[in-house]
Amino acid sequence: LEPKWLNPSWPAPTLPARPMRDGPGPARGSVGGSAGTSAARGKLRARATVWSLILALPACSDAAESAEVSGSAVAGEAWGQLDADLRPDKKDDAWTTSSRFKRDLAELFPRNRGETVLELGAHVGHCTRVLARLFGAVIAVEHSEAVLDTNVRRTADLSNVVHLHFHTVLDDWAVFSRGRIGVVFIDAAHDFHSVRSDIARAAAIPTVHTLVLDDYGAERGVRGAVADAVGAGLARVRRFVGEPPPWGFAGRTVEDWEGVVLDPLRPNSSEGQASVQVSEQQRPLENTTWVVFPAGVFVSGYFQPHGKIRFDAEGVAASSYGQLVWRRASEYDGLEAGEVYALQLEEPPHWRAEMKLNGHRTAAILFRSDGHELVMLREEMMRTVGEKLLSFLH
Repeated sequence: LEPKWLNPSWPAPTLPARPMRDGPGPARGSVGGSAGTSAARGKLRARATVWSLILALPACSDAAESAEVSGSAVAGEAWGQLDADLRPDKKDDAWTTSSRFKRDLAELFPRNRGETVLELGAHVGHCTRVLARLFGAVIAVEHSEAVLDTNVRRTADLSNVVHLHFHTVLDDWAVFSRGRIGVVFIDAAHDFHSVRSDIARAAAIPTVHTLVLDDYGAERGVRGAVADAVGAGLARVRRFVGEPPPWGFAGRTVEDWEGVVLDPLRPNSSEGQASVQVSEQQRPLENTTWVVFPAGVFVSGYFQPHGKIRFDAEGVAASSYGQLVWRRASEYDGLEAGEVYALQLEEPPHWRAEMKLNGHRTAAILFRSDGHELVMLREEMMRTVGEKLLSFLH
């Protein structure tokens, strides 16, 4: 990494003795090597290097850097710099937040120069610049390399931004487990499942004390995920930010607030424990739709679905194979087999099947009695998987 990517006052990052995994980039034991083109210098491709760099970022504490800022903490020259970064407004560019939203961020985080913020869905860098004025360090996460390149160029004059090519649903959050992240700004994919996953994973980081979500009013998936997370005891609403209802952009009228701020609730806290336990036990498979693919679909390059199954209430499922009945396979409880369901086709050829879910209930393997082994994905995941496949193609 060239010096411009790091604040000179930070300690020099060193690799841990055992990197999380091998990957492209500098050899073990070094953080040097060729930085590539100027547009790509900020992207950290070796996860061990990312880990070291995150460990070197400012801690979430009342550090000396925090004490250097007085009053509103964004004063004098800092306010002038921030004022320039309040534009463009969402009415002028639908792919950013409103100027009011950015101003609310400044009021929400007046003394946070000693903290690190994780920005999920950093896009082309408009909000990244604002966050860089408010926090000691910004980890700007984006799953599209082309978009991330634009962010790198737009923030090239800022020394406290680390850029990470990362997919918030499909990639491993362990890269953040040893970081000292205080705030998470969530603005990645806006479908219900992706946002719900981002909230849950962000709230699980022990040092995180605040979650900020954009497009709360404009996207139904964001509102639904927030409501579900609050109902499950993962978080509580602190306040709303940005444009108040009704407001509009790009010819749309929005009937709810632009953004929302959440306080994460830890599962071991008295307020969150009971709700989380109840939610985990009562999450139904019913009223979900799954797309079925042949095994090996993601290495074959042939993505034609094999079928579709919708699990209705009272153990009945409609499918492209015919009517099914289903139940929880309680005989596997206690065998560390995970969550397994038994299915039976009610018409010829009357096959039976066992459906084993992954931990996030986003995918499953279907073992049929006629010898077929199939892969199942929740319908909400199809957009996320499609984006990932497109990023590989490009």
